[in-house]
Amino acid sequence: MRRPLTIAAAALLLAVNGWVLLGVGWNRLGDPDATLTLSERELAVRRSTGREDSGVEVELQVNPWQPGRSCERRWESAAWLPPQRLAELGFDLTLPTDLGEARRQARRQPARRGWAVVQLGGSRWDQWAEALQAAVVELDRKIAVEPTLPWLKEKRRQLEHELRAGPRLFMLDAGADAAALRAAYPDRAAVLILAAEIHLDLSVDEGATACAPPRCRPAGRVSLLTGNLQVPRHLQALLPPEPPPWQVARDDDLHRPHFTAVVRSGARREVWLESVQP
Repeated sequence: MRRPLTIAAAALLLAVNGWVLLGVGWNRLGDPDATLTLSERELAVRRSTGREDSGVEVELQVNPWQPGRSCERRWESAAWLPPQRLAELGFDLTLPTDLGEARRQARRQPARRGWAVVQLGGSRWDQWAEALQAAVVELDRKIAVEPTLPWLKEKRRQLEHELRAGPRLFMLDAGADAAALRAAYPDRAAVLILAAEIHLDLSVDEGATACAPPRCRPAGRVSLLTGNLQVPRHLQALLPPEPPPWQVARDDDLHRPHFTAVVRSGARREVWLESVQP
């Protein structure tokens, strides 16, 4: 009895692995959809510490900041995708004026699968750099008034570190049609179109008591579904080990390993690591 079950299990495993390899091969056929050169600023090295798993991954670091938000709130999750895109994804945007009920009704709608536009550098990076520099100038003004407050100097150091070593990938847009997004963002050396999940939420201005435009409007939260990339064995030795987090925090990027890496996405817009240069 056990032998037929073992054979069936082995056949199923082979079929699954074959299907996965077929998908990988199809993704890499023909010209790539995009080819980007990234660095340690955009790719965080994740090494497994388990005895049975010696795998290495790099994780895409995407800055979630959107224009109009303060630098201090840059890492907070925010709903920003506009109603036009949400309607294309099939969300029901007719919401009650009661703010609490509107939130509940929006969040009850199931998430939609779609595509996100992620850009390296460009105008969004310029806007971000300007916002950081303006925040540093404001902190300098406060430090001149209160030079004995250490937290002001620490915040200034963090902003300068973000400007010098933070990720330059930003999420610009999202929608239901990957081809339409590629047509709208044709720069294949700077823009990736990646699989994403979109949740319906509200964007509510401070002090609003009802869900009525313009102070309350439907907005989408976008999260990537393809954030981690496996590093092939022949490239793993080219990625230096990451220092402990406390060391990076203490010494900024002085002890951080530096490298450049070429990433590509293919026919299925799945991303892989093509090469690494220490």
